[in-house]
Amino acid sequence: MGKEAAMYIAPEFFFNLAAFEHRELYGRGEPVWAALVNLSSYLGTVLAWAGTNPYRSGPSIPSLDPSVRVEKMHRVLIAPTAVIKPFTVIEGDAIIDDGAVIGPHAYLHGGVIIGRNARVGHGSEIKHSVLFPFARSSHRNSILDSLIGWNVDVGGHIVTPNLRADGRTVRFIPPDSTWIDTGLKRLGVIAGDGSFFGCGVRFSPGAHFLPNTRLF
Repeated sequence: MGKEAAMYIAPEFFFNLAAFEHRELYGRGEPVWAALVNLSSYLGTVLAWAGTNPYRSGPSIPSLDPSVRVEKMHRVLIAPTAVIKPFTVIEGDAIIDDGAVIGPHAYLHGGVIIGRNARVGHGSEIKHSVLFPFARSSHRNSILDSLIGWNVDVGGHIVTPNLRADGRTVRFIPPDSTWIDTGLKRLGVIAGDGSFFGCGVRFSPGAHFLPNTRLF
């Protein structure tokens, strides 16, 4: 792998990790998509010491609407200032950070992290993904196996395809066009900090965008 390609797959090339509470999703020298590989184990580690962390979980939150369904309350950490709107469904492990707003009618599953002040809009699905702080997934999106950077705006009615039609592992192609096999059967979109995607934009599995990309 050339020096340019190695730089291009570094998570720091896409995201501000220094200020990200969950930067331990990455080990030293790991590629940008490694956060999705590590997500389940990271969530398990955080949930294991839930009693000593700054989050509240499950029954300690009095503001959950009766229509909200949480599959396993002890596997979900919800910060004190997060808002979970009616008819939201959370299945599997999840961390929802301070100031985040979820729903209504949102569906979180497969292991997710919703960062500080991030927004998951009406009818949106988030599956095995990380929304960095201040990221926004507007109404009726399906964010699948994806990394959505700081202050990224994902317009409505967007799907991040995460599986190749031929079933092969997803490739990552740096600027020098030397493709890299990620080893992942499922990889959606990697969206660098500050990017904007207009309503109805279409992607291919493994699509990745530098910070401040604009697509309409």
